[in-house]
Amino acid sequence: MMNVLGLSLVVSSLAAAGVFSPNPSREKQGEGGNTIVKEGHRVVVVEYDQGGQHNTKISYSSQPQHDASAIPTPFPKDLLCKHKIAHALHKKKEALSDALGKTNEYVQTIKDHVASNVSEARETIRSLGPETFNSFMGLPNLLGFATAYGMCVWVTFISSYVQSRAMPRQHFAVLQSKIYPVYFRAMTYSIALALLGHVLGHRNSLLSNNADMLQLYNLLASLLTLLLNSFYLEPRATKLMFERIKIEKEEGRGMSGSGSGTGTAEQDAVRSRIIKLNDKLKKFNSYSSLLNIINLMSLTWHLVYLAQRLHHTC
Repeated sequence: MMNVLGLSLVVSSLAAAGVFSPNPSREKQGEGGNTIVKEGHRVVVVEYDQGGQHNTKISYSSQPQHDASAIPTPFPKDLLCKHKIAHALHKKKEALSDALGKTNEYVQTIKDHVASNVSEARETIRSLGPETFNSFMGLPNLLGFATAYGMCVWVTFISSYVQSRAMPRQHFAVLQSKIYPVYFRAMTYSIALALLGHVLGHRNSLLSNNADMLQLYNLLASLLTLLLNSFYLEPRATKLMFERIKIEKEEGRGMSGSGSGTGTAEQDAVRSRIIKLNDKLKKFNSYSSLLNIINLMSLTWHLVYLAQRLHHTC
């Protein structure tokens, strides 16, 4: 009895559920047919029967608006590094261009300064006139002459005399072979400087004034004697001197190790050869000393000329 009652209750429940429950497919179809989307809003209209009555339900919903610009875009790391490198290079280029610009301005300033100084110097030289230039050229003339005259007097009368008395003959000869080339070169440079100053200082009156022309020939003759001594007499005299020293050393060794008649004949031959070398060496030394004395006389003449000019100027 209880089973029949329970079964009947279940069946009646199922029938009531079938009558009163909404059809899902119909609800879905109605929802799809009554859905309106307009300007970002959604309206849902639902019609259903409940308790024998026809009801309608309307629901509103707004759809979110998606801004495309707000969506983050991926930014790769390599693109970021390239951007930084490009920015750094741009800064370096700007700094380099600024430095080049400043350097060009500095160089241009220096060029303008040098050009202005050169132009001022030219104007100053032009304003000085020929007389000032002639007076200025007297400085190298006096400097070269004083140096040459002092060296010539010292070597001719003092240095050679003291050395010949204080040193052995061979040592004195070796010392002279070292001193005289330097002496002749220094004398040549000094007289050349004096000659240059004389010519430039008297370029306007050199052809018209006999005294100035004679001093030109005088300095040229002095320079010629020095060149002859430096390039011809002194090298040959030095060569003969070393050859004589070599033979004398060989003769000394031969005398200590020989005692026969053959050795005496060889010694006589060596001595005759030494005598010939001594004659040649004396001849070259005489010529060199004569030219040196002529040079000293020429410089003394120029000294008198400078003293006369100083007297007339004062």
